[in-house]
Amino acid sequence: MTISFGIGELIVFKKNEKPVLGIISSGTDDSLIIVTEDGKEKELNSDEVDLTTGLIVDINNDSDQRIHTLRQYRKELNQARESVDLESLWDSVAGSVEKLPYKDILDIYSGDKTIADDEALKFYWALNKTDIYFNTEDGFYFPAAESEVKSKLLQKEQDQKKIAETSLAVQWAMNFIDPENKYEVNNDFDIKYFIQLIRDYIVNKSSQDRRREAKAFLNQLGINRPDDATKFLIKIGECSPDADPDLIRLESFNYLSKKSENEVQEVLTKVFDPDNFTDLRGKEIITIDDSDTEDIDDAISLEKSENNLELGIHISNVSYFIDKGSSLDQDALRKGDTVYIPDTRIDIFPDVLIKKKFSLFEGKDKLALSLLITLDKKTYDIKEYKFVQSVINISKNYSYIEAQTTLLKEKKGKELVNIALTLRQKRIQKGAFLLQLPELKFDIDEDGGVEKRINRMNSIPHMIIAELMILTNNLTAKYLNENNLPSIFRVQKDEVPQEARDYDINDPLFSIRVVKHLRPSVISTNPGRHKSLGLDGYVQSTSPIRRYSDLVVQRQLIGILTGNEWVYDGKELSDIITRIGNGFGERRLLQKNRKKYWLYKYFKENVKEEIIGIVSGVNDPNVYVYLPDYFIELPIKNYSGPQVNEYDEVLLNVDEADPLRKKLKLKIVSVNHPGN
Repeated sequence: MTISFGIGELIVFKKNEKPVLGIISSGTDDSLIIVTEDGKEKELNSDEVDLTTGLIVDINNDSDQRIHTLRQYRKELNQARESVDLESLWDSVAGSVEKLPYKDILDIYSGDKTIADDEALKFYWALNKTDIYFNTEDGFYFPAAESEVKSKLLQKEQDQKKIAETSLAVQWAMNFIDPENKYEVNNDFDIKYFIQLIRDYIVNKSSQDRRREAKAFLNQLGINRPDDATKFLIKIGECSPDADPDLIRLESFNYLSKKSENEVQEVLTKVFDPDNFTDLRGKEIITIDDSDTEDIDDAISLEKSENNLELGIHISNVSYFIDKGSSLDQDALRKGDTVYIPDTRIDIFPDVLIKKKFSLFEGKDKLALSLLITLDKKTYDIKEYKFVQSVINISKNYSYIEAQTTLLKEKKGKELVNIALTLRQKRIQKGAFLLQLPELKFDIDEDGGVEKRINRMNSIPHMIIAELMILTNNLTAKYLNENNLPSIFRVQKDEVPQEARDYDINDPLFSIRVVKHLRPSVISTNPGRHKSLGLDGYVQSTSPIRRYSDLVVQRQLIGILTGNEWVYDGKELSDIITRIGNGFGERRLLQKNRKKYWLYKYFKENVKEEIIGIVSGVNDPNVYVYLPDYFIELPIKNYSGPQVNEYDEVLLNVDEADPLRKKLKLKIVSVNHPGN
């Protein structure tokens, strides 16, 4: 069609295949300067103009007025789209023509009537903004196939329903956000859908379309941050009062598919025949763990013979109940390992299976993978060892405190101490670096109150269990390596730096100084030394309830014990290592942040408590302070506070503690310089 232009005329051009309004402010027949809705001027070639409307706008108005005019036109055009009968137009041409230029399709729509400029613009806008009945390409319009139209109409109906439901959900939500204003509530919508939408927004792992939907819904509620979204979930009773975004993200790992739920019931009803296992129920087998531990996966036994000691380390046989490749197995692989936080834990297996099938509680027959070691009675040298699938019955579940006060006073307990000390000394002679730093723990009561305690993990019972588990993992690595079995090994090739060994343990900054020199071990399918443990080889195999990699090692070992082929080849193990590693960093960060929540809540509840710190570094205006009672190093802004130096002892007050938003402000109130 022939296009002529007039100054001030409203025109339409395409941007990203979508129609956009503009006003001609100047130009020639070949080149135009137009004003767009954002108030900017844009140069267009005349052939870029898709439609001249014949409608004239006063260009002498100021910029804001022109913007308002364009936006008003767009608003009215969008509102008028539904009044344009594109369905009848499509019905009249579908199947009879393949494509039409704009002039022809406008003529068909208008028929014998002369169509006014504003009506022509409405038609153009509806035709190009509605993709149900016609598709457009290169200036032509193609009637859509009937199946395509039906599909798009159905989608439109669903979209309109979703808009209506969202509007109802907003009204419902506003009664919680602004309770003083009474909003009319119609519960004719799926509340659970919108609650899950908010959770998905916080977790931030859903599809782009769902994230966009969540943001649009929350924006209507005045919510644009995950912590504010969490506050809303707390307000409506969907989360505990101490929830935060990190807890919700951690809990997102804890879902079970329908298939997994069915498998749980199958595992619960699965029984075993004791005759198919080595019967060790006559042995006195004990566990030593924290008093509140529910996932007990290791036990020990010790018996004397004429010239030897028979040491047993018994690990829960999880592999008997969880089949490789099952839905429960895939869930465990996705989670990687159990995450422990002060108020809960995120297990890799359902809690009911842990308590009823896996955990080594006293007085119940349990399946185990037992490592039976014959030790020289005097030197504690290993004479021989073997792995067996066994059935055991735990005689006693000791806590570390109970073991300290009762077990260690018995002959057997004293023997276990000597064995552990000997094992430790042998590792030290091979270069092991012993470092057991205390850990800050929080106890949470029913009302969300928080108390701190220190778990030093350096008691004699801790040492016994640690050394026997290290021994088990070392012998498992040796057995796998000697039998050329692919496995997941834990390797640390770097020597422990001499600086770390030379640090004075009495240095008040020892715990944060020494760890900066240590290098983490890595998991690999290639065996190698673990130098900080002083061992030639090492796997992790003693916690199959808590770590997926331990379950993999257990399966591989049992596969050979039963005379079968490898359960896993090298490629499968590499894939498992990758998948475990992909989520490891995220889970550890969430775990760390959740512990920080409780630390900050403790500070908030004990705001008047004075805190002792040791200055660990100064980089104005930041002062880095180590809090020895909390085992944490924090940066503190010290714009106008007293001058401090490294190793100064400072007294701190809490200025602000916001657990939900992870904000903490400490203030230095006094300084004690060393030697003063």
